[in-house]
Amino acid sequence: MPAAWPLFAADVGSLLRAAGKLRLRGGMGWGGPAGLLAVAAVAAGLVWLISLWLKAREERNRNSPLRLLKELFAAHHFSRRERELLTRLAEHHHLLQPATLFVEPRLWEPDSLPALKGSAKASELTALRDRLFARPMGSEGVREGSH
Repeated sequence: MPAAWPLFAADVGSLLRAAGKLRLRGGMGWGGPAGLLAVAAVAAGLVWLISLWLKAREERNRNSPLRLLKELFAAHHFSRRERELLTRLAEHHHLLQPATLFVEPRLWEPDSLPALKGSAKASELTALRDRLFARPMGSEGVREGSH
């Protein structure tokens, strides 16, 4: 690393000399403290803009419905097939927040899925619903809101 420093310093020096030869309308050059201050201001501005962009990107990722859904899939240890099935279920209901599937049992009811009635996927969804909402397999006697 120390060997590279003289090369870097030579490049910076030649850049500053070249910048010093430029003249503005008033005859004032870019050499000296004014040039260094301008370069520092531009560098600080770039650093600030990059930090704003990174914060905005992080905020978008933090509040992403898809990211939340993936985290819920991982937390519940769903297989790839189960993930695909639940993703299709969310798309079927046109959910803006697909994670709603994890708190709304009514979205899982076979009556709301006429295309799946009687199919193997319907029984898979029923098993997933029972697993997710801690309903014992085959118990349909207790419905939501009938306490």
